[in-house]
Amino acid sequence: MRAAAVGDVWRDISKIDKYPCRLLSFKVMGVSGFRNEVNLEFNSAITAICGKNGVGKTTLMRFLFSAFRDGEVCNVHSKFEEASFEAEIINGGRVCSPEEASSGGFSAYYLEPSRECTRIVEYLKGTDNVGELLEGVDDNQSLNNHKIKSLIESLVGKSYSSIVFYEIEGSMPHELEYSFPYFNIVLPNGSSYTNIDMGMGELSCLYIVWFVLKFVEPQSFLFIEEPENFISAYSQSRLMDLIAAQSFGKKLWVVLSTHSEHVLSKVGIGNIKVLSQYCVDNRSAISNPKHIRKYLSALGVSSSVLGIYMVEDELARMFLEYILNKVDSDMLKDYPVIQMRCDSNIEKIVRHFEPTPRPAYEIIAVLDADQSASVRPLSGRHIYITALPSAHKLTPEIELWSVLDASAEEIAGFLDVEAERLRDAIEEHRHGDHHDRYSGMASVCQKSKQELVNAILRKWYESEENRVLVHKFYLATKYRGRSFQVELMDDAGGWFIVNGPFFEELGGENCEVKVDSSGSVSRHLHKCVGFDGADLFV
Repeated sequence: MRAAAVGDVWRDISKIDKYPCRLLSFKVMGVSGFRNEVNLEFNSAITAICGKNGVGKTTLMRFLFSAFRDGEVCNVHSKFEEASFEAEIINGGRVCSPEEASSGGFSAYYLEPSRECTRIVEYLKGTDNVGELLEGVDDNQSLNNHKIKSLIESLVGKSYSSIVFYEIEGSMPHELEYSFPYFNIVLPNGSSYTNIDMGMGELSCLYIVWFVLKFVEPQSFLFIEEPENFISAYSQSRLMDLIAAQSFGKKLWVVLSTHSEHVLSKVGIGNIKVLSQYCVDNRSAISNPKHIRKYLSALGVSSSVLGIYMVEDELARMFLEYILNKVDSDMLKDYPVIQMRCDSNIEKIVRHFEPTPRPAYEIIAVLDADQSASVRPLSGRHIYITALPSAHKLTPEIELWSVLDASAEEIAGFLDVEAERLRDAIEEHRHGDHHDRYSGMASVCQKSKQELVNAILRKWYESEENRVLVHKFYLATKYRGRSFQVELMDDAGGWFIVNGPFFEELGGENCEVKVDSSGSVSRHLHKCVGFDGADLFV
């Protein structure tokens, strides 16, 4: 899409009187975890809701979708049991209720691309005979239209000879009874592949294009949850241009949630809603930002950040923030920490992130140490990858549990609680789910999870071995991409870094590195240094 056409599209979606079906305002009342009223007003056909993890973006999106799907919300989720809402909807030129809009042919759709694409791939990989799924299903060539194919090529950043899909209905369980596309892609060189073989970024782009262009009916409400997942920064802006074009072309009223500043920059400051959680009552409320810094802050970043750290979950984030505050707190100002739910999400992004052109910011991937075997094979790509420090390559949950179990009395002192209370909490949660037990123990001790974890990490960091690991992690991350001299120091195969900050800060005895020297007769190498959670490597 040419720059002039893109500008026209984004101006068009602000002409809300051109939309026969549109949402003017929405008031939510009584949703668990939210302040008494959440008021939303809409000035454009595309509105974005942003906020940090855990503030309720998904809850709010699901509530909105449920309201417009059938007007009934109380039975959808336990958080909605006491909830009610008011909405001002225009349908066919008149104000009506959600129930009237729905019965009048007005539809609502919910799109969660990363979840759906993952489910599709897992389903297809677990299916013995894909051919049976395709029996009686006609191939659809509509994406081969020159204009549409050119849009897809621009979005994905690659050329296609043909894009064919089969719309599969009723085979994969889906709570909304949606069908799904089975793509057959042919490249200009003649090679072909399907959903199973393509990267998650490419599949996510194709899935969103199919959903918006071919699946959603015109004059509908469309709710999209985090469309940027798996997708490079290069593609995110182009994806939003495509969504805007389809919004105006098909008169779709779009509400989306996002963590992406690239998505938000397209939507514009006037059409962004920031969802925040307030510590006073631990409830969320929504606001309209007046400055870009407001929504960047809601994403956990500032306008001066250089990039982000990706970690698996909340405990990994606490672990990383603690050790960085010990060695270089400024790194957290430049690279805030973002939770990615699981290691597979991180690995997929590292594998498939190939931006063109290269963005001005940087992504650093930090796996839990139990995934250390994945670090070396994934090194050398666009995203630097490492692992959290752990001498025995354990997850943070297990790594910290042994410290807590062995030093409960001392950690209780750090927390200013009775040692017996902490011991009772440990025993109460010893056999519970390891993801939840830190929250449970913190509640018993009347402390926050952050306070408990920091107290355990304080004891963990007292170990000389752990401090050395932290400094190895820090130095390898800080000097990523720089080469250092490595030498074979003895006949037993011991390789050591012999110059630079590693040698100066760690001392020679801690500068041993793992080297794959097969086929090399040189005793001297000049290589970049990585860290897999327990060892330095080149």
